[in-house]
Amino acid sequence: MKKILVCLFVFASILLVSCGKKDELEPRRDNPHTDNVELLDLNSVKDGNAVIDTDTSAANYYLVKASANLNKSLFVFETELDEVFEYHLNRKETITEVNISALTFSSEIEEAEASAIISTVFAENGVNKDKLGLANDINTSASGATTANIKDFYNAYKNENVKNNKLITVYLPTYTERYVDGSFVLGVYVMVPVYYEIVSDNVKASNAFDGINTPELKFCEDDAETAINESLLLASN
Repeated sequence: MKKILVCLFVFASILLVSCGKKDELEPRRDNPHTDNVELLDLNSVKDGNAVIDTDTSAANYYLVKASANLNKSLFVFETELDEVFEYHLNRKETITEVNISALTFSSEIEEAEASAIISTVFAENGVNKDKLGLANDINTSASGATTANIKDFYNAYKNENVKNNKLITVYLPTYTERYVDGSFVLGVYVMVPVYYEIVSDNVKASNAFDGINTPELKFCEDDAETAINESLLLASN
């Protein structure tokens, strides 16, 4: 299982950012790294089914798609927390929360767009535990800003030297096309978190992750050695 360290000053977060910028006048399109396309079978996501019924005859709309086989498209991603804890401990600081946010290839997704995409996924007729084939209920937020309390894990690390603290997250790959006044303006992949657990040597993972793919994803080179106040970026071509 791939283990990636994310160290942030206040939160360990995965944000909607990218390796570079494009001309704002051009339609914004993702160009995922070929390896990531294959590992996550992103073509089946792009060619998949609409998450909810969408009126594509309207002038303005979001068409959010996911693989026809939702369960098989899910993947697991781990974030190591020990060194995050150590960083704060060495500075006599306390870390109490971790943000669980979407993974993406692009920073050119505006906040309102990200909110629209994620709220569509979790709409009343969108995804749910049964459609995803999850063993446990979805425990992330439709707002895309889930916050998990890690205070007890940090204290156990600090006071009892409990190691192997990790955030384990299940993601659903989605692809969104946005149209404004009938014109295509956005085509992006958003990996939406649908379930998470915090684990350690004292707290074992449940069976919720059994049978779910754990790919060796590629990230932007600049983030190979993640530093304070930086985030993981999925690699593009």
